[in-house]
Amino acid sequence: MKKIDTLAAIPCILIFVGIFFGNRVTPFVLGVPFLLAWIMGCAVLTTIALLVIDRVSHSKYEEAAGDAT
Repeated sequence: MKKIDTLAAIPCILIFVGIFFGNRVTPFVLGVPFLLAWIMGCAVLTTIALLVIDRVSHSKYEEAAGDAT
């Protein structure tokens, strides 16, 4: 496993940790309960993390393919 792939574990850890600390209804973020906003934020963060992993691994793949020819 590459070091950049560990970036995908961060949003998963945030979801599990956030449940214990953000399990409240009273603080609202953009009109939704805090825990729901936390989970939606983690979903967005997961998308961004996977996009970064894809871009980095794709550029390394192109460099390796360019060296082979």
